Amino acid sequence: MKRLHAIVLILFCFSASGKITEHSVKLLTKDSLPKELNEGWFFHQGDSMDFRSQDFNDSGWQVVA
Repeated sequence: MKRLHAIVLILFCFSASGKITEHSVKLLTKDSLPKELNEGWFFHQGDSMDFRSQDFNDSGWQVVA
């Protein structure tokens, strides 16, 4: 908890001194990602050690991007 308080205090000090502005913070959005990171994502609820295999067939998974 002390670590969290220290981080909040540091962030407050930077924002109060003008070091962090709305122009220096860039939010990542789907459209701001490079195309190769923006496509080809699949979703399947659950987990299995088999999923890590390069030969795993994920063709039945839901396409999300």
